[in-house]
Amino acid sequence: MDNQQDDNSERLELVINATGVGIWDWQIQTGELTFNKRWADIIGHSVDELYPIQFDTWSNNLHPYDLKKAKSLLAQHFNGELEFYEVDVRMKHKYM
Repeated sequence: MDNQQDDNSERLELVINATGVGIWDWQIQTGELTFNKRWADIIGHSVDELYPIQFDTWSNNLHPYDLKKAKSLLAQHFNGELEFYEVDVRMKHKYM
C-alpha cells in the first residue's frame, strides 16, 4: 500500500472511532464478513459471540419483517437492477 492509501486508511479509522459507528463489511467474492466491536455492541453482543461470522450472522440479527426487503434488494442489486445496495433495516438486540 502506498502512503496515500495508508493516510486514507488511518483517516477512515479515525472517523469510525470518533463517530462511534458500527460497521460491517462483506467481501462477496470470498464470503468473508467482518464487523467492528461497536456494531456488535449495538446489538448487545461481543464480536466473539458472533463467530463464526458469515452472511447468516448478519441476516439472523435482522428484524424478521426487514429480512425479506433486505434480501429482495440484494437480489435486485446482484441482477443489475440496482446500481447500489442500500437498505435501512432494524436489527434485533440480544436482550429483546
